[in-house]
Amino acid sequence: MKKLETKDRIAKYLLTLFYLTVPGLLFFAPFYDGDYSFFQLLRGVTFIFCGYFAIITLFADDGYSANRNSKYPLIFGIIAIIFNPIIPIHLNRELWAFIDFAAGSFLIFYFIERKAAHKKQREKRLRNK
Repeated sequence: MKKLETKDRIAKYLLTLFYLTVPGLLFFAPFYDGDYSFFQLLRGVTFIFCGYFAIITLFADDGYSANRNSKYPLIFGIIAIIFNPIIPIHLNRELWAFIDFAAGSFLIFYFIERKAAHKKQREKRLRNK
């Protein structure tokens, strides 16, 4: 197995850190009692993040992100629509707390599931060589 170079490992860890930041913010949001600008920033970041992954999972045929027949493009699209900052959806704080937790949980689940699927694919490729 090829060992990753230092810059590749750093890039991989930074990408993982960035990916886990959005769910972390979503889990933190229900407990935050500060300025509304945090929620606007969270809405924008989540919208861009989930919109990007909706497109990636829809058009990626590499099997790593998912495939167009999976449920992921639809779920990412729904999350992006709910968090869109252009035409915001106004809900009460308790409902937003539930949505934040559900969206954060889905993002963590997706991350773990894709990591496991990628590892399984890599092991299968190595056995076939």
